[in-house]
Amino acid sequence: MAAALASRLAFRITTMRPALLPALLAAFALSGCAATPRPAADAVVEGRATFHEKLLMPPGSVLAVELVDIARGNAVLAREEFASLPGPPYAFAMRYAAADVPEGAELGVRAALSTPDGERMFATPRPVPVMAGRTQPFEFRMLRTQ
Repeated sequence: MAAALASRLAFRITTMRPALLPALLAAFALSGCAATPRPAADAVVEGRATFHEKLLMPPGSVLAVELVDIARGNAVLAREEFASLPGPPYAFAMRYAAADVPEGAELGVRAALSTPDGERMFATPRPVPVMAGRTQPFEFRMLRTQ
């Protein structure tokens, strides 16, 4: 009886190997596609976002900043969130990979300021143009969203 069980087990293992080989090869082939390394963040956009209302945002408010390509329908090139910034004005330095910026891009920044609960209070109505390589922070105004 033990010999019969051993021969059945050996039969199953040898018949499963051909079926496993293509699956293993496909898994190895796809694993090379899974993680594409991102370029290093080697550039920075510095700015100060402000608004003209006499309002103090609660602690833990979040400033979300996006670097966009205005020439390509405001395609987002980089995005970063800054929590608990003192302000206004809300000073930020957003790092991005210069290699992600296409040739001929018109760079702009969009920003939104939200409460800790996620309620959007202020935002830029349209992207604010910025020059790549600018060394001084630029200041822009956000408008009340409600």
